[in-house]
Amino acid sequence: MEEPKPRKPNLSLTPSGAVTFWLSLFAIPSGAFLYSGPMVILGLLGLISLLITKHLAARQLTQLHLQRRLPRRGFPGETFEVETNIGNSRKSLISREIDLNDKLAGHGGSAIKFASVAPGQTLTRNYPAKVFQRGRLQIPHYTLSSRWPFGFFEATLSGHFESRKAGDDTMLVAPKPTIPSFVDQILQQIEQEAALFSELNPDDPTEFRSLRKFRSGDSVKSIHWPASSRSDSIIVREFDPPRPKPQCHGILLHQFVPPGEMNQPDRFEKILRIASGLLVRFWQRDLPVVMRIEFPTSQIFRIPEQHHYHEALDALAEAISNPATKLDHLDTGWDCFEDCDQVFVLCDGTRNHWQPRIEGKHPALICIDPETGGFQTRKTARTIKPAGKILTR
Repeated sequence: MEEPKPRKPNLSLTPSGAVTFWLSLFAIPSGAFLYSGPMVILGLLGLISLLITKHLAARQLTQLHLQRRLPRRGFPGETFEVETNIGNSRKSLISREIDLNDKLAGHGGSAIKFASVAPGQTLTRNYPAKVFQRGRLQIPHYTLSSRWPFGFFEATLSGHFESRKAGDDTMLVAPKPTIPSFVDQILQQIEQEAALFSELNPDDPTEFRSLRKFRSGDSVKSIHWPASSRSDSIIVREFDPPRPKPQCHGILLHQFVPPGEMNQPDRFEKILRIASGLLVRFWQRDLPVVMRIEFPTSQIFRIPEQHHYHEALDALAEAISNPATKLDHLDTGWDCFEDCDQVFVLCDGTRNHWQPRIEGKHPALICIDPETGGFQTRKTARTIKPAGKILTR
């Protein structure tokens, strides 16, 4: 099988090249008219130098191959690193003074410069990039340019980045994590309740962190008698302070637009950002999450499985607005949330249209829409039973 022919770059005269061309072209007849041999020779040398420069510039960017590796995932407005390799597959000619124009390279697509790429050499360049929209990012095109030698001609060549392996040239941009103030207040309340519950229901007292020598003020109950009998001093157990018991959170994300109303994409994007914010927050705190997404079909993700966390972010990144006009999807599927302490129900539709449909589906529901904010149907997050008493909020 024959190898594809090298692509030819586009050549254009630069301002300095144009000046050289017209001066050379003017010098030849002027020298002949004035019987000035040096002027004629100077004009001829100028044209010859332009021809040689054009020949070299035409070969400057041929047989260069570029590969780019993007991170698998990211968020809008977040700076990430791009790794780009440029290789010269020629056997003799060195490519010099190359500018790589990558739309991801900084804000506005500033050029990445390579001083020279020798035959058979591969150079790697890392540079920061930033995107501002969610979805699948795929910018496969690049543009190379060079004004070597002498700057008389500018050679430009466009092409596609080659992939070392599948997925290197694409990136999923998830919705920017956002926690509105009213949601943050609810989360803080839940965390305070969890901490209070742990204080009143401490961990197993038979478990301890380490052993140490008895100090004044230690409780006699903390003495570890087996270790003390094997030592010349009294040994006590040292306990960890009670830790908040991990809660399990549920997230139900659905779309609903009543018949006769218009779908508003900005509200859909806002609810995606809130869902992303909840997911990232729970993930960073190592809290188990059950996430159910109802568009375009029902999908359930169980976290802390790492692949489910990434799959949930991918689903949010590629979400396409497809609002339902009926609420039948809210009547079933609640068994996946039976182990959740509370369920955050998010919808881009106004809450008063769909909230009555889910009342009683779970004892602790937190309903959120982008227009009216949030509403809790949870009277208490947990029942706390210290010393035979029941405390409720």
